[in-house]
Amino acid sequence: KDTGAWSFDPSNEAYQYLKEGETLAIQIEYSVTDEEGASDTNSFTITLTGTNDLPELTGVASTLPGGTEDQDYEITKLQLLAGYTDADLGETDSLKIVNLVAKDDSGNNLLKDDGSSRFTPDDLTDPTKWTFDVPANFNGNVNVTYEIEDIKGGKIQSSTRFNLGAVNDAPIKVEALLTNFDDETEDIAFTIRETDL
Repeated sequence: KDTGAWSFDPSNEAYQYLKEGETLAIQIEYSVTDEEGASDTNSFTITLTGTNDLPELTGVASTLPGGTEDQDYEITKLQLLAGYTDADLGETDSLKIVNLVAKDDSGNNLLKDDGSSRFTPDDLTDPTKWTFDVPANFNGNVNVTYEIEDIKGGKIQSSTRFNLGAVNDAPIKVEALLTNFDDETEDIAFTIRETDL
């Protein structure tokens, strides 16, 4: 049964381009006809005010290539933002990466000896790439978490990882105190252990 009621959905994708605080006036025109065929027209306006839409994954996130033990690793902003967009008009190009954190597979933070991050940005204000200072003799997965922030301060969490392949380390010469055998007697057998060498 026709109740004479209509609904309007402001969450429709057609309106998601509106930036926070931006308004759009939509004029609705209609006509009314009675049983005798007489009619009249009128209109009203719906004003939509945009809100800040958070970045979201709308495509395919990139897979980071592998690296090598004991060699610095570089990550770019383009790699971390691959597949992410912002519905607000013009804001996808202004997305930035903040709060990069690296952990091993056990969940331990991979930090420098002074407790600071191992990620060094190429620019402190708007970095386009980061250099990861690989811990000495570390190999395996480096699990990276980070936040994607839009121009209005809206953030979402994201993550990725890369693998550092092991390399063969050369033997290291260490200083050791050798055992002296000054008190042994001729013609009497004695034992030399591996730890004595």
